[in-house]
Amino acid sequence: VGHIPREIGNLKNLIIINMNDNKLTCRLPEEFGQLKNTRKLGLGHNDLSGSIPEEMGNMSSLEILYLDNNNLSGSVPISFSYLNNLKHFYIHKNSLNEDI
Repeated sequence: VGHIPREIGNLKNLIIINMNDNKLTCRLPEEFGQLKNTRKLGLGHNDLSGSIPEEMGNMSSLEILYLDNNNLSGSVPISFSYLNNLKHFYIHKNSLNEDI
């Protein structure tokens, strides 16, 4: 059981972040949007809740995103349409709205 600190946004040079299967029980911090160099972000198989922050659409280098198997709700942010490098997006097994 843990959380993701807001200071994650200070780690601007991280290319790969893997926090899959860590029993995280928190909301996604909007500071992920400051990680413009991150190419792979793994947050699957946790207990994350709340909505996906609009700011994550600022992760311009993101190629692979795992958000599957959590308790996320709401919709996929419109800002994700700007993730031009995103090739793989795993979002199944959440409580998101059907509109993507």
